[in-house]
Amino acid sequence: MKICLSVCLIFFGFESCAQQMDERLFYLEKAEKYRRMKTAGTVLSVAGTIALIVVAAKINSEDYYYLHSEEDDIALALTSIAGVSAVGAGIPLWIVGGYNQNKYEQKLKNVSVGMRITSQSKGLALTYRF
Repeated sequence: MKICLSVCLIFFGFESCAQQMDERLFYLEKAEKYRRMKTAGTVLSVAGTIALIVVAAKINSEDYYYLHSEEDDIALALTSIAGVSAVGAGIPLWIVGGYNQNKYEQKLKNVSVGMRITSQSKGLALTYRF
């Protein structure tokens, strides 16, 4: 009987460790995915903001009204469209990536499987936090 109980405990221990490692790997992959998304959103937002600042500085310069051509107007229009698009795409990526990265990192910290032996109750208890 003791051997059977020992084998069962060992089996459950290995199974719970394997399941815990799979979940940890899953949460780690998700956290890394959303970290990359947050970084991409940050880069897009900063690049778009810089493009819009360059366009605004070029338009507000004194030489623009006297010495500009049609090519300059097209270049400024395309740069401003690219800047607005980059900021528009970057901000949601930044927000969603940051929120989900924190969520999966928190889940990664909270996943644990352990056996608890208490003096109040007779027997073993298997606990799983999620």
